Amino acid sequence: MKSFQELYTELQDLTGETSSAQLTIFKRWINDTDKLVSAKAPFLCMETTATKSTVASQEGYQIPNTIQKIRSVKVTLAGGTIYRPRPVEDPRYWEYLQSMEAGDSDATRLFMKQGNQILLWPEPATTGSTITIRGTRRVRDMSLADYATGTISAATITDETITGALTAWATNAVGNWIRIDYTYGDFQWYEISSITSTTALELVKPYEGPTFTGQAETYKIGEFSYIPGEYHPLLIYRPLALYYAGLEDTANSDRYWRMYDGGKEAGLSANTGGILKNMMTEELSRNEGLYVEPLQTEELSIEDFIIPNEGIEIES
Repeated sequence: MKSFQELYTELQDLTGETSSAQLTIFKRWINDTDKLVSAKAPFLCMETTATKSTVASQEGYQIPNTIQKIRSVKVTLAGGTIYRPRPVEDPRYWEYLQSMEAGDSDATRLFMKQGNQILLWPEPATTGSTITIRGTRRVRDMSLADYATGTISAATITDETITGALTAWATNAVGNWIRIDYTYGDFQWYEISSITSTTALELVKPYEGPTFTGQAETYKIGEFSYIPGEYHPLLIYRPLALYYAGLEDTANSDRYWRMYDGGKEAGLSANTGGILKNMMTEELSRNEGLYVEPLQTEELSIEDFIIPNEGIEIES
C-alpha cells in the first residue's frame, strides 16, 4: 500500500521534478487516475453501504453522500422482517404508481432514484425501519500528507483503542489509516474509525499486534485510495505517462501507458492490458469459491409492469 504522500513523492523521485507547480499537477493526476480507475467497473473494493431511517408517510430519502451509484436496497423492520425492493428506472411508471393510491405500507416493494433522493413504494407506514443502501463509493480527492507527530504509548490486542503521546490527532484523520512501527507494533495498516481526542483514536477493526503500554513507539497516519494496495502503481504509471507525453518523450510515455492499461487510453491498443487488466480480472471475481446468483440481476422497465384489462393507459 502507498499513501498519498508516498505516491506523489515517488513521482517526484522518478522524474526529478520537485517544484511546487509540478507537485500540484502530480497530485491532480493521482486523484484523476483514482477516479478514472474506480469507475472502470463495479469493483468489490468500491462497494459500501449506508443507512437511513424511514419516516411514516414519507416517500423520499436523501442518498448519503458516500454513495455514488445505488446497486441495491433493503428495508429492515423493527421486528427483523426484511424487504428487498426492486428498482424502477422509468419515471412514467413511478407516476403511474402514485395514481394507484395504494396507501402506506411497511412492505416496501419498489424503489427509484430521483436526483439525490431514493423513493420508496409504497410509502412506509411506520417510523424507524432501517433502509440499507448498497452502492458504489463516491471517491473523494486525496489531499493529506502523512502524519507522524508524537508516538504511540499504548495498544491492546483485540481492542480498537490506540493511545498516543504528544500527538495532535484531528477529525480529518477519520477514514485514513495508521501503522504502528516495530519494535512494539505489528507494522500493519488499520483504518481509523473515529478520533476520540488529540491523543486517542478508534480503529475500524481491532488491533491484532502485541499489547504494549507506557512505550514511545513511532507510527504513521496516511491517506489511501480505495483501490487495493497491490494496484496502487496504477496511480503512478498514468501520471508518468502524462508527464512524459507533455515532454514529447514518446518512448517513455508509451512505456508507462502500456504498463498502466496496455496502452488502450492512449490509442496504442484496442484492448485493456497492463496492471489495469490484472485488477479488472481479479477484482471482478465476486468470490474465490462457490458463486451464488444474485436475487435480482436485471433492472425493471415499464414493460415489466403491464396490468391487463385495467383500462388504464400510460402516456408516452
